[in-house]
Amino acid sequence: MARFLLSWWANELRIWHIHNPARKILDADTAGQDIRRNRKLLGQILVQGESNITSAAISNDGTLLVASTSTEVKAFQLRYDGASSSARLHVRKVIVLEASAATKVEISPDRSWVCWVDEGDKVMAARVSSDDGSAYAISHPYRLHRLRRQTAKYILLGGLGSYDRRVTQIAFSPDSRILCVADLAGYIDTWVLRLPGKPKNSINGEVDDEASSTSSIESLDEEAERPEERWFRNPSAALLPRLGAIPVALTFAPTRLEEGSEYSLVAVTTNRSIFVFDPLRGSLSDWTRRNPISKFPESFRMQRDVVKGIIWQGPRAWIYGVSYLFMIDLSRDLPEPDPREDGQKKGTKRKRNGHEAGAGGKMNMDHSLVPQEIKTTNGADGVEWVDVDMADADDQKSVGASSAFDDDDDDTDPGELQRMRDGQGANGEDAPKRAPWWNTYQYRPILGIVPLSSAPSKKRRGGAASDRLPPLEVAIVERPRFELDLPPRYFANGEWER
Repeated sequence: MARFLLSWWANELRIWHIHNPARKILDADTAGQDIRRNRKLLGQILVQGESNITSAAISNDGTLLVASTSTEVKAFQLRYDGASSSARLHVRKVIVLEASAATKVEISPDRSWVCWVDEGDKVMAARVSSDDGSAYAISHPYRLHRLRRQTAKYILLGGLGSYDRRVTQIAFSPDSRILCVADLAGYIDTWVLRLPGKPKNSINGEVDDEASSTSSIESLDEEAERPEERWFRNPSAALLPRLGAIPVALTFAPTRLEEGSEYSLVAVTTNRSIFVFDPLRGSLSDWTRRNPISKFPESFRMQRDVVKGIIWQGPRAWIYGVSYLFMIDLSRDLPEPDPREDGQKKGTKRKRNGHEAGAGGKMNMDHSLVPQEIKTTNGADGVEWVDVDMADADDQKSVGASSAFDDDDDDTDPGELQRMRDGQGANGEDAPKRAPWWNTYQYRPILGIVPLSSAPSKKRRGGAASDRLPPLEVAIVERPRFELDLPPRYFANGEWER
């Protein structure tokens, strides 16, 4: 990977480069000084026009950048030689034909395809080629037709029309052979890459009569002139079930999570449900059936922050939001939930002892709601300390001690952290029985997490995957709240600033 980090705001793109790996910096004597010097701003790109950037993506090798606005799609070829100390980033504009607007854009892992969403619900695809070996060219895009879904009449006449069919998520498989999109209604559409005119799917060998009749090829003459691989509808696309909530994350696992499944598609919804699909078969995985949302830890189920993305480390999925980082091992089943986790016995009515705050989240009750001693003065008798609400003090303290959300600096659950460390070797190598999940709250607020380098899982003899996890290096971007620009102060009638 190129170790590039892409950020954008309004109509400006910024490209950063992370020089040295984190392990090298932490082992050095001047670790605190080298962390800030390890990143470098390579260049800034200003997109012309009055429209702001809606989405942007950069290829894994760092040579192609694509950005979209509400009026056009821009592509740039990047060339950077980090070997010399005076290396500079060279940017070359790549022409994108007939790309008027896009709300979402994505580049395939092998940098051969660019996919974007036009007008919110039209999926477009264009091939990236290099004629002379150096200059990139993006071919004429064509539309990928989605399956027709039955929408209730009261929804169509409700004022928003077919707004729930807007595509919000795009995902390529690790080998760039499968393309998936998801919309607000929870539907998932998939396409496979194969040669046109081929009677069978090039991936799973099944007959693709429907894809041949309703393919995304717009012209037969164009097909005859360009006999190259194109995207066709997956024959099992209609078998994928509809998600029960809006999908907020859609990605492919880099390794096989189950035997017999060549690809594993992972979707996370707004209610924090995790689904693993086999897109070629159009079915849920056995892991999803064995691990419903009720088996997930309470620290993940009770989150109010929406999931922002997923980073992979072998079968481990690192799921992050604005205020949390959650790891789950999709190769292992979750333990059965403890009935004492909610502080109640099975079959009894749940007590509400102030767990829920007015905003809908849990509050730390160690210092706020626990009865406090108040200092009072009784004239000549001196000072007297009075404990407020003595009868409920013990009950309130027990509730506060079992709270899973703390406002302390270290918000990591010590029990789970210790169990995860116990399952690792002396050098940080995972033992055969490693923790199935782990979470932390020490990164606040998280703007994004970007993988910098990763390696595939090593396999044993016979093709079985090794229990040792591949190394993973990420860059976590935080955005402290004190850096946000506050609006001007509001003065009501009769108020003024003194």
